[in-house]
Amino acid sequence: MNNEQCRTARALLGWTAVQLGRRSGVGRRTILEFEGGDRSLLPKTILRLRAVFVVNGIEFINDEAGIGVKRCFRLEEYIGNQMTARQSAHAC
Repeated sequence: MNNEQCRTARALLGWTAVQLGRRSGVGRRTILEFEGGDRSLLPKTILRLRAVFVVNGIEFINDEAGIGVKRCFRLEEYIGNQMTARQSAHAC
């Protein structure tokens, strides 16, 4: 996981650096410095961050098409989002 993947994964989940820090045990400042490209992390720290993302539906991509991230929804989460969208559409 590189710094851009970390920043993007956090944005996809709608988390602040504080929220990611609480879930991973990594400090907010460390996260922000890493995402900003101002700091390198130990491999074990990257694994901690990455594990938190994976458990929460983030898939890391690193193949011939490129490097990135995508969000995978659990079925119940996806259904809940669809129902909320329908309710909002009918409210207009």
